[in-house]
Amino acid sequence: MRIAASALVRAAALAYLVPLLGMLSGSVLMGLLLPADGDAAAVSGGITGLALGWLWLVRAQRRRSVISLSPSLARVASADARAHS
Repeated sequence: MRIAASALVRAAALAYLVPLLGMLSGSVLMGLLLPADGDAAAVSGGITGLALGWLWLVRAQRRRSVISLSPSLARVASADARAHS
């Protein structure tokens, strides 16, 4: 089985960056929209942004439009090769 290196790097970057960017943008946005609430607004915005980023990734994976980590069969090993491994 084989997974292309570029697909793995892309999937890892999306898995880490999308929720992180959602958390940071949600935190900054809520901090700017509700400055009187201070840290509570920033924390709630960060949690909301993190959840929305994660949900987007889950839906994108289900549609397979963004992340494709389906392994492919590289080659079939012969009986001799399997006996020596």
